[in-house]
Amino acid sequence: AKKAGGTGAAAAAGFGGALGRGNWKIKSQEILNTYQLSGNLRVVASFLDDGAKEESKRATSGSRSKMRLQQLEADGREDVKEMSQKELTAHLDRLYEALQTAWGNEERVLTLKLSVKVAGLLTDTSVPGFYPSLFVQVTEVLDRFGRLVFNRIKKKSEAVTGGGKRGLAADFTSADVAVDAKETCRNWFYKVACIRDIVPRVYVEMALLKCYRFLSDNEYPQICGRLASIIRGVGDPLIAAYARCYLTRIAGEVAPQVRDYAQRALFDYMFAFDSFTRYGGLRRTLKEYGAMDLKAYLHLHAPAVEWLCDCVGAGADQATLAAVLQHYRQRCSNATVLKHILYAFDSALYAGKAGAVVILIKEATEGSVSQVQLMTVLGRRLAETPPPPEQRLQVLNEVWRVVSACDDFAQYVEAASAWLEVLVRHYSEREVLVLLKDLARHLEDAADVDEAVAQLEHMVLVLVQRSGEFGKSVLTSDNLMKLLDVFSPQKKVEICKDILENFGGKHADTTNDPILIHTIFDIARTLHDSLDSLSPEGERRHISSLICAFIMKIDFGRDLEQQLNVYAEARAAFVNLDAVLDCLCIRVSTLAMRAHAYVRGRHTKKTSAFVKACMAYCHITIPSIDDPFRKLQLLLHCGGASLCNGCLPQTDTFFKIAISMIPELPRQSASGADGDGRVAHTEARLFSYLKNFMSALVCCPGHPGRNGPFYLMQGLLNAIPRFAWQECTTYQTQTYIHLLGLLSAYGQASLPYSIPHVESNDVLYARSESYLAQLQELTARVMEVIIEKLAALKAKGTEAALRTQFTLVLDLAEQLLVVMEPTREMATFVAKLIGLARGSPHAAAANNAARLENTIAFVRRYCLEGALDGRSEALQPLSSLLQMPSA
Repeated sequence: AKKAGGTGAAAAAGFGGALGRGNWKIKSQEILNTYQLSGNLRVVASFLDDGAKEESKRATSGSRSKMRLQQLEADGREDVKEMSQKELTAHLDRLYEALQTAWGNEERVLTLKLSVKVAGLLTDTSVPGFYPSLFVQVTEVLDRFGRLVFNRIKKKSEAVTGGGKRGLAADFTSADVAVDAKETCRNWFYKVACIRDIVPRVYVEMALLKCYRFLSDNEYPQICGRLASIIRGVGDPLIAAYARCYLTRIAGEVAPQVRDYAQRALFDYMFAFDSFTRYGGLRRTLKEYGAMDLKAYLHLHAPAVEWLCDCVGAGADQATLAAVLQHYRQRCSNATVLKHILYAFDSALYAGKAGAVVILIKEATEGSVSQVQLMTVLGRRLAETPPPPEQRLQVLNEVWRVVSACDDFAQYVEAASAWLEVLVRHYSEREVLVLLKDLARHLEDAADVDEAVAQLEHMVLVLVQRSGEFGKSVLTSDNLMKLLDVFSPQKKVEICKDILENFGGKHADTTNDPILIHTIFDIARTLHDSLDSLSPEGERRHISSLICAFIMKIDFGRDLEQQLNVYAEARAAFVNLDAVLDCLCIRVSTLAMRAHAYVRGRHTKKTSAFVKACMAYCHITIPSIDDPFRKLQLLLHCGGASLCNGCLPQTDTFFKIAISMIPELPRQSASGADGDGRVAHTEARLFSYLKNFMSALVCCPGHPGRNGPFYLMQGLLNAIPRFAWQECTTYQTQTYIHLLGLLSAYGQASLPYSIPHVESNDVLYARSESYLAQLQELTARVMEVIIEKLAALKAKGTEAALRTQFTLVLDLAEQLLVVMEPTREMATFVAKLIGLARGSPHAAAANNAARLENTIAFVRRYCLEGALDGRSEALQPLSSLLQMPSA
C-alpha cells in the first residue's frame, strides 16, 4: 500500500494548536485538510459493490446452500483494489445514496448491511496516514444512518391507530413512546448485536445511540460505560482511539450531562498505549507501517486524543485534573497526551502548581511533541492565568533552561513568542529584556530564520502593543532593532507602521528622551524611505499621519532650542512628505509662541534670536510644499506668529510672499471649494483665505519709511485683479467690498484689536493728514473698482449677470452702513443702491425678496438709531427712501 503524506514533524507540531476546542464540524474539516492521501488506498472488492449489486445477489441466490457454495468457491480470498482519496469520497457518497434508496424502498436489512460495510472500512489501517480523514468521512455516513433510524422510530411512535397524529416533544421520555416503536427500536439493536466484527458492531451501535431514548430514560451512563468497555477489546490503539473519539462525540450530543465514560475512555487510552508500547506492539506496528517514526505515528492519534481530553477537561474541577494527571504519570507520560491535557483543562486549575507541571514536562517522553513545544503550550496557558508571585521567577528559570538549550530555531522562537506574552503581562521589564537578549543570540547563530518569521513578527507586535506598560528600555533596545533587521523590506515596513501607530496611540504622554526619539526617528525614516513616485496616495497619507503623530509626541519642555534641532533633523529626513513638512511648520511656529508666552511678550536678545530662527525655519520649509493653498495658509499662520513676537521684517516677508502667490494660483483644484475631492474653481477658496488675510492686516503696521503705511494693502489691490476670476460670480467684487471694512478699520483712532508690545498704524501715524489722505485715496480706488464691476454686470445684461448684480448691490449697501461714517453723501449713495436693487427684475424672486426685505429692515433700524444720535440730517436721503418721518 502507498503511504499517505502530510505526517511530517511540522504538521505534527502544529495540529493540536490548530484544532483546539470547538465545533466538530470545524474540527472535521481541519482533519480532512491535515491528513490527506497522496497515493492510493487498498480496499477489498466487496466494498465497491453498491446496494444494487447486493440486491441482485439476494434476488438470484436460489437457496442458502447455493450462497454457501459460492462462498466456498471464493476460498476465503477477496480481490483487493486501489482507490484514490477522491474516488473513495465519491464512492462513499454513492453508498450513502444507495443506503437512502434502500431505506426508501423499505429495505431495512440492506440498509444495515451497507452501514456495516461502511463502518468496516475503519478496521483497515494499511494506509495509516489517511486514517483520521477516513474516520471523518465514514462517521459522516454513519451519522446520517443514525438520523434515518431515529426519525423512522419517532414517526412510528407518533402514528396513532385510528388516524391522527401526536408529536413527541423535544424532551420526550420513554413513557411517551408507543409500544410498537419500542419493539422496532429493540429489533434494530438486536440486529446490531448480531454483527460479528467488533469494530462495525460498536460503530453502528454508537450511530444509533440516540435511539436508546425510546427504550429508557436514565441508562445512558451504563450504556456509554458498556460501549467504552467493549472498545477495550479493539487491539489496534489507533482504531480504538478513534472509536473512543466517536463515542464521546455522539454521547456528548445525546447525553451531555453524562461525563464519567469520557474520563474512563481517556484512562483506557493511556492504559492501552502503555501496554502496547511496553510489550513490543508499538515497535511491530511501526515496522508494519513501513518504518514510520514514532512522531508521525503519534501525530495520527492527535485528533482523537485531543477530543477525548477536551471532553474530560470542559468544566472539570481540581479533583478531575488531579486524577487525570495521576493516571497520566502512572500509565502514559507521553508528551503528546500532556499537551492536550494542558490545552483542555482550565489553566487556573494548574497555574498554582506551575512548578509541578514543569517537572511533568521534563519527565515526559517525547513523541510528536518535544519538551520545548510543551513549554510553549504551558506559556500560552499561563499567559491567561499566571503562577503565584512567589513561584514566577523559579518557573521562568526552569522553563528557560529547557528552551534556551533548544537547537531547533523554529521551536525556540515559538516558545519565546509564547513566553513573551507571559512576561509582558505578568513580569517586569527586566525579564523582557533578558528574553530579547537571548533571542538576539539565537538569531546570530541561526542558519535559516524563514520558518520562524511569522512568530518573530508576532513577538514584535506583542512588544509594540504592550510598550505602553513598560518604560523606554524595550523600544530602545538594540536587540529589538536586530529583530527588525530579520524581516524583508516590505514586512519591515508593515511592522514599523505598527510600532509608530502604537507609539502614537499607547504613549499618551510626550517624551523628551533622546534615545527613544532617535529609535522611533529611525523607524519613521524607514517608512519615509519606502515611498517612491509610484506609491499610492493613500499609503503616503497613512505614513504621513503616523510620522506626524510621532512628531507631536516630542516635547523637551522649556528646552526649545533642543526641540527646534529635532525638528530640523526631521525636515531633512522627511522632505518628500508635504503633510509632515506642514506639521513641522505648525510645530515650529508653536515653539515661537511658547517662547512668547515664557517671556510674556517681552523678548530678550536670546529669545528674540530664537524666534527669528523659528521663522527662518518656516520661511525655508514652506516653499517645499506643493499645495499652493496650503502654502498660503502656512504663510498667514507664520506671519501671524511673527507679528505676535514683534518680528516685523519676518512678518512682511511672509505676507509679501502670500500676496505674490495670488496671481499664480491655479484656476481649478482637485479638492474643490468644499474639499470633497471634485474638481472646482479655486476662487471660493481664495475669497475665504483673503478674508482671513485682511483680518491679519488690521494690526500689521506699515513702514514709516519709503513704503508707507499701506504698502501691503496696495500690493494686495494690485494682486487681486491678476487672478483668473470667473465672470458673473460674486467672489471678486465681494473681496473688494470686504476691503472697505479693512480700510474703515485703518481710519479709526484706535484699531478694533491690537497686539501687545506691537505698535500698529493707529499709534505710528495717529491719523495724520497724509495718512488719512492716502487712506481716502485707497477707499476711492476700491469704490471705483466696485462700481465698475457693477456697471459691467448691468451692461452684460444676462440673467446670471443681473442676478449677481442684485446680490452685490445689497452686499455693498450693508457693508457701507456698517463700516462707513454716516454722512449725507454715504446715505445718498446707499439710497441709490437700494433703489437699484428694488428695480432689479430679480427682486421679486422668493429668496431675493426676502433678502431685500431684510436689508430694508436693517436700514430702517439704522436710521432710527441715527435719529436718536442726532444724525437725522445726514440720513435724510435714506429716510426719504423708506418714507420714514424725520426726528
